[in-house]
Amino acid sequence: MKLGDFNRGRFLRRNSTDPQTACTYTIGKNDAAFRSPEEYNYLPQTSAIDVYALGSILYEILTGNEVWHDHEKKQAQEKVMNGELPKIDEELMESNDLVVVALREAIAMCYVFDPKGRAKSADVAAFLQQTLTGLLLLNIDGRVEEKEQTDSRAWDER
Repeated sequence: MKLGDFNRGRFLRRNSTDPQTACTYTIGKNDAAFRSPEEYNYLPQTSAIDVYALGSILYEILTGNEVWHDHEKKQAQEKVMNGELPKIDEELMESNDLVVVALREAIAMCYVFDPKGRAKSADVAAFLQQTLTGLLLLNIDGRVEEKEQTDSRAWDER
């Protein structure tokens, strides 16, 4: 599966002082409740905003709810700017279901406050592909086993 998002698509020129680095950009009004901290703080933006947005997509897949569904937009934006994360029900947080664990881990990779520390989209995709391929192989072999709950760092730090 490939996912494309050109909502904020821009042609980025290479940085003349560092040819290996793309120039950043900024956008005006940020009125939704699912954007990254750097968007709400009107800081220079990179492709890291798309990784943060992917976290919101995965959150909705996991929980069945839009991110910050229980907050007003302004309240949600303040929480994001302060580094707070949306809540995941206790049942899902304590689940050892392998798919649930994989989604929690992928969300944690995306929901890193500092864009420089945020995973790259290729890293998230590789993690999910490797994890889900492993699950398929376990199911094919008929050896589905309970896996210990992995570390969902982003929510543990709250």
